[in-house]
Amino acid sequence: MVEEGRPCPWVLFRPSWNTYLRFGLLMVLILFISCLIYCVLFRRQQQKTQLEPLEVREGEKGEEGRQELKHSGGTGQAREGCAGAQAKDTKKRQNRNEMGRKEEAFSVFRYFFFQAHVAELQLNLTVPRKDLTLHWEAGPTLGRSFTHGPGLEKGRLYIRRDGIYRLHIQVTLANCSAACSTVQPRATVTVSICSPTAHSISLLRLHFGQSCTVASQRLTRLALGDILCTNLTLPLLPSRNADETFFGVHWVYP
Repeated sequence: MVEEGRPCPWVLFRPSWNTYLRFGLLMVLILFISCLIYCVLFRRQQQKTQLEPLEVREGEKGEEGRQELKHSGGTGQAREGCAGAQAKDTKKRQNRNEMGRKEEAFSVFRYFFFQAHVAELQLNLTVPRKDLTLHWEAGPTLGRSFTHGPGLEKGRLYIRRDGIYRLHIQVTLANCSAACSTVQPRATVTVSICSPTAHSISLLRLHFGQSCTVASQRLTRLALGDILCTNLTLPLLPSRNADETFFGVHWVYP
């Protein structure tokens, strides 16, 4: 007789409906991702297949050339050299195709699980300038400026994902002519991490010299919560034109 309070050894575990539901949702998600990756790779394979006739025609031309060489009394070494070159070309094409398939699979995975954060900002200028910091804005009503991932905090760019970013900036001074520039010799534009204080560091420092425009870009690692500040020497005024003064970042790697 089984003692009271002890489970019977022959009683089987019966999963609840919630367990079945969670398992089913997981399988559907895995199936969806697999189908998506397969469709992308299949489409790329079709595009490569459309280019194969050109390679076949080139191969036929090479074969015709070798036949002509054979009938015209070409040496055995020449024929062997042509055959070896063709084999090397075929192997190189196969290696390139294999590397392309792997790179595309990784790109699809990176796109869905690490969607790139990107921002392109335009100047939000108030006259007269009261501090060194330039303030930025973005939105569909402002032209070709946008933010997908990063945010804006009081006109400064706020990073919302760790990773390596490509940072770029261009600043053009208003009412400035390169022919008779009166720009201060030490006038500069700097891009830096101004918050949090523990991460504070200068990322870009551009000198105007006798020019009216400065522009540069670089790769740099940024962390979640970093706030980027852009400073311009006072009392210089930057141009408000979106094609002359702009600032942006693009996430490229975790």
